[in-house]
Amino acid sequence: MLHLVTNKGKDVERLSEMELMRAINSQHSRTDYSRSISRWEDVFGADNLFIGFFEDLQHRPEELLKDICEFIDVPYDTMYFTETCRKNIFNGPQHKMPQNI
Repeated sequence: MLHLVTNKGKDVERLSEMELMRAINSQHSRTDYSRSISRWEDVFGADNLFIGFFEDLQHRPEELLKDICEFIDVPYDTMYFTETCRKNIFNGPQHKMPQNI
């Protein structure tokens, strides 16, 4: 959410509390993951969907990649992936969440 706000041209630290809450609420109302996943399951079947989490990508990228390879039935070979999994491509800007949020 913070990245969404900064992409609109304002630095997160310069937003008023009202602007930040409006951005958070706007993002939340547009994103109903449960309903979206349910729709995809209706079309493709639950067994044909792989759902991964951004936190896994950040904190356990090699394990996530192994999970994906297993899901699509492709052998995981450390020769191809180990170095890439440990390389930080883009860490992104770091922002502190205001205490009152």
